[in-house]
Amino acid sequence: MNWPDYVELLKLTGAEVLVVLASLATLFVDLGIMRGQPRATRRLVAAMIAGLGCVAAALFLALLLG
Repeated sequence: MNWPDYVELLKLTGAEVLVVLASLATLFVDLGIMRGQPRATRRLVAAMIAGLGCVAAALFLALLLG
């Protein structure tokens, strides 16, 4: 019986996992913490969190492939 290698699976899907975690963090911060803030501030913070998630995914890929 072949057991799945979860570490290898995480290496293959790590960038996608980071983007999903960043999007969930963005939703949590926007809808939970910053609910009463002005729309422009919420948009700026959401963009910063999403951008950090994309940068983290790109660095993950760069380190994995390079």
